[in-house]
Amino acid sequence: TYGNRGGLFDVRLGAGCSALVANGLGGGSLINAGVMLKPTVEVMKNEAWPRRLSQDVGLAALFEEASVKLGATLIQDGQPVTNSVSRARCEPRKFHALGKLGGEDLCAEAVPITVALDDSGTQDVATDVCNGCGDCFTGCNHNAKKSLDTNLLAAAQQRGVDIFCGATVTSFERRASGLWMLSITHTDKVMRKHLHGYFPLFCHKLVLAAGTLGSTELLLRSQRHSKGALMFSSRLGHRFSGNGDMLAMLTDRS
Repeated sequence: TYGNRGGLFDVRLGAGCSALVANGLGGGSLINAGVMLKPTVEVMKNEAWPRRLSQDVGLAALFEEASVKLGATLIQDGQPVTNSVSRARCEPRKFHALGKLGGEDLCAEAVPITVALDDSGTQDVATDVCNGCGDCFTGCNHNAKKSLDTNLLAAAQQRGVDIFCGATVTSFERRASGLWMLSITHTDKVMRKHLHGYFPLFCHKLVLAAGTLGSTELLLRSQRHSKGALMFSSRLGHRFSGNGDMLAMLTDRS
């Protein structure tokens, strides 16, 4: 691991695929493009999905509930955003950029994004209206992004959940007592030196929500450290793909 562990961006380099991951409360929602497009029925029927997901298990209702709670909004037919405070009207510059790239042959449609397009705010935290700058991918500097820290995490905290930052979970294991033990270290380098190693945290229930890369990394590392006590699928860590809303391919033109 190189660089600042407390930095906003976490770059993961792989042989066939590299990923830019957010490092902060809210995870990837802090820096992603905010695209919240629900998969079609045809997509979920793909044999690559586990059988329980490919069958009708009420996913449509769950997708709709998630869209509402995450604040996904659709710009209808390319209509500009309206700020009822300043009455300024603007359209995200990314639409104009796409138009220039595709020209008359552009085949695209607007999709729901988790950005404040009006003055309604999020579920629990007030936001400002999008000014159309188009910088969603690197994190919003104008308080318009509806990221997890402004909706679901904020709602959880207001309902009594304690949230701690600056700590890194390195592995976990199941103890004979039935409790889970997490090995934790400070993210800050100076604090980590004072700790002289890891400190344990015990809990009855453990929920992994560290994202695609983070959760997989924790599972693999914990399985390795547990010496057979934890066993996961042999397919764990395989069949990754790029994010659908930001995928770039490089080709050798030499």
